[in-house]
Amino acid sequence: MVLFAVIAIVALLYIGQTAYYERNWTKGLKASLTFNTNVARIGDEVELVEEIDNGKWLPLPHLNVKFMTSSTFDFVNKDNSMVSDHYYRNDIFTLLGYQKTIRTLKFRTTKRGYYEISDIDLISGDIFFRRTFAKQEHNYTGIYVYPNLLEKGQYPFMITNREGDNKAPLSFNINQYLYRGMREYEAGDPFNHINWKRSAKEQKLMTNIYTPVIDREVTLLVNLKPFYENVKDAMSEYIISITATLADLYIRSGINVHLYTNAYEGDKSTPFYMPHLDSVSRIDNLMKGLSMLNTSREPADIIDVMRDIKQGESRDNRVLVMVSNDRTNQLISAYSALKKHYSDSCFIMPEFDSVPIKLEIPDMVYWEVKL
Repeated sequence: MVLFAVIAIVALLYIGQTAYYERNWTKGLKASLTFNTNVARIGDEVELVEEIDNGKWLPLPHLNVKFMTSSTFDFVNKDNSMVSDHYYRNDIFTLLGYQKTIRTLKFRTTKRGYYEISDIDLISGDIFFRRTFAKQEHNYTGIYVYPNLLEKGQYPFMITNREGDNKAPLSFNINQYLYRGMREYEAGDPFNHINWKRSAKEQKLMTNIYTPVIDREVTLLVNLKPFYENVKDAMSEYIISITATLADLYIRSGINVHLYTNAYEGDKSTPFYMPHLDSVSRIDNLMKGLSMLNTSREPADIIDVMRDIKQGESRDNRVLVMVSNDRTNQLISAYSALKKHYSDSCFIMPEFDSVPIKLEIPDMVYWEVKL
């Protein structure tokens, strides 16, 4: 009789704990994933912080935390993970009552884009593994991976020649006497612009900023459609890097930029453009927009984009800079017609050094693509 009673009690506990866990395992249970930064460059090391909080007395002997993110993230610790079209991870936790645990997953960014994690799957069970329970936790964390800014050694000569005047849209003559401000020294800044007195005070190199002699206004027109389709991905990414580099260079030089492209930002219905980029504070917005350009989507007709550019008043300081690997006769004709509205112009043609360019445009600048 006693044996039967013990068996009955054990059976009730065995079945009862399952029912109890099923009703209560999610109470006070919170899970979140957070990037330690919302912006990064390609090649940066970023941390994904995984935080699990069991806010109740009931322990969780096993908890699987599953999530999916971009396969372009190169994680240092590849345990409990699988990579195919996405990166899938399944981390296992054991949590006592009222216990919080935090794990930091380090990875390197390898590709421009905007990436987010919107859901976390939580899977647990009872003490005896009799039943399995699951729920989905909504989560939001996102990170912009900015396009790379090209190093000055990768620029054509006319862009780095600040004192030259052979290509007005690309060279910046600086008036040493029109002082605009000061900032921390960056690699490539002229040494004669360093403010040594302020540098000694700040214990770091500070450089003077000067206003350009001519207050220029640049229309930067970017065509993401390549001349050869078989190099579309590599060429598109390089053109986006050129765009980011030029826009950053112009804006930091005090030049007002109007950017027009034929690429789409995500699934938006109109091509990406940003007029009136007239201050350094807007560079982050520009880089976020460039991060989200969808190169897997067929770009719009660049000639249609050119037709839609509002010309406004003709002024001596308006400059047209077009970046395009495509060089069809129709595009060249449209460019020739458009540049008549500007005081100066430049056609930047990125191309691999192994590809011959059988074309001569008076204001063309060849930009060698180095991957």
